Amino acid sequence: MKTRKKWLRKTTAICTAAFLGTAAIPSTAFAADSYASIEKDAWAKKVTEMASSYATSIEESQSLMSGMQSDMILKFEDSGRSLLGFVAPFDVSWLDNVTLSNDISFTEGKEGILMKVLLNDNKICTLEYYLDPDSQDIYMRIPELSDKYVN
Repeated sequence: MKTRKKWLRKTTAICTAAFLGTAAIPSTAFAADSYASIEKDAWAKKVTEMASSYATSIEESQSLMSGMQSDMILKFEDSGRSLLGFVAPFDVSWLDNVTLSNDISFTEGKEGILMKVLLNDNKICTLEYYLDPDSQDIYMRIPELSDKYVN
């Protein structure tokens, strides 16, 4: 009886070890496949995101080619006016802001910029720029002063 109990314990221990061994081996083998599957899915997602991002940037560049508008505003507070007063040979206490309002367009491969210069929100003048990419020349005109372009 004692030997039978001993034999039963040994058999139980051997069977448990065999079961755990066979259960552990496939899980590590399957884990490698699982990791490969996760990496494959992540890589496919990144490729899809990159293609989508590229398509979006193409659309944005095409919309930029149709033209754009921008405003650059430089505001002067008291400290800025006093600092500018040290450099400028005239009184700048009246200066509040300077604005450059740009309308940019592209036609036939040439870029045109219509810039309005405003001082304290009052229009001072208009500048017209044309850039020729072939010759890399820039033509400028101030319509309020002259009908001719300066190269």
